[in-house]
Amino acid sequence: MISWNNLKLNQKKEVIIIQIDIKNIEIRRFRIIMYFLFGTLLLSACGKDDGESPTPINLSDDFASCNSQLSACTNGNGQYCLFGFKWGNDSLFEVSNINSGPKSSGGIVNYSFQEENGFINTHRQINLPSKSYNKLLPCAKNQIRKALMAWANIANIEFVESSNNSKSQIRFYVADILQSGIGYPNYPDDLCGRLSGSVIIQSELIIRDCDSFYIFALHEIGHVLGLGHVNSNNVMNPNFSSFNFQELQVGDTLGIVQIYGENLSIR
Repeated sequence: MISWNNLKLNQKKEVIIIQIDIKNIEIRRFRIIMYFLFGTLLLSACGKDDGESPTPINLSDDFASCNSQLSACTNGNGQYCLFGFKWGNDSLFEVSNINSGPKSSGGIVNYSFQEENGFINTHRQINLPSKSYNKLLPCAKNQIRKALMAWANIANIEFVESSNNSKSQIRFYVADILQSGIGYPNYPDDLCGRLSGSVIIQSELIIRDCDSFYIFALHEIGHVLGLGHVNSNNVMNPNFSSFNFQELQVGDTLGIVQIYGENLSIR
């Protein structure tokens, strides 16, 4: 025979167990949501639209063909994938998705930070107001400089910083873009040439530490230099945030050397 006290005790235990189960479910649900947001919004770079802002503005397909020129490198299966565009000599050297490049110098390439400087375009949007770097981490500019140096230490190309808002070859913007970041290579045609050298960072980019921003900058600069996406374990993988990279990987190095040759001055 079950006593009344035992029955109440069992009921209390059941209530506690149910409450714990509900709490565990809520914790798991919260983790799943945060993982989705973090993985989707943090570093879903470039041609993917996973990092879309809640209210996309000025949608347009005026420059859609510029993205189409890079489509062969959407998800390359090798260690690296080349767009076929570069800075310096041999600026247009082949169709994209090739495995060998000209290995010719990129020369000296000027870059600048664009601080609320007019309007910019992407392959999905037009006439976007350029915003202030105050929207980003305080270390953002230095991490971009560090990323440029990392690429230059490997490849035969040199970067020189120009004053803010200069009409330099490579320009770093902040704007309300659909993606976390976009980097456009050195297109030879007039239309897409208007995008050439633009690296655009989402104004609401969810990156909370400087090390992660550095890897993000490496990835976008890789696109500007002529490297496309790959599925392999390299910084140019669109899901690079899941690999905990600290620096450029083997495939990144092999790819950039195919385009510009080695930087022999530091070897």
